[in-house]
Amino acid sequence: MVFTSEQWATLKEHASGAIIPLLDIPWATGCRPKEARTLEARHIHDDLAIFPPNESNGETHSRVIFMTSAAKALVTRSVSELAGGPTAAMVTV
Repeated sequence: MVFTSEQWATLKEHASGAIIPLLDIPWATGCRPKEARTLEARHIHDDLAIFPPNESNGETHSRVIFMTSAAKALVTRSVSELAGGPTAAMVTV
């Protein structure tokens, strides 16, 4: 699914709290929603997020996500707030 910038802004207007980083990270990096939800500090390597084969879709190759400086700031902040735990913990039900 692809959103225009206008659609994305409208979507974010209706979001609040801990769900916002789970929206911002895929938008900034192009990663899959599940990757944003399961991202941990151990996956971060400089400007890359690397999921090992057993954690990637297809389980045959590592999944490499390239990050811009803005994306890296989002990811670093989200991961550090959880002391290296999965970003899924940001969402409370």
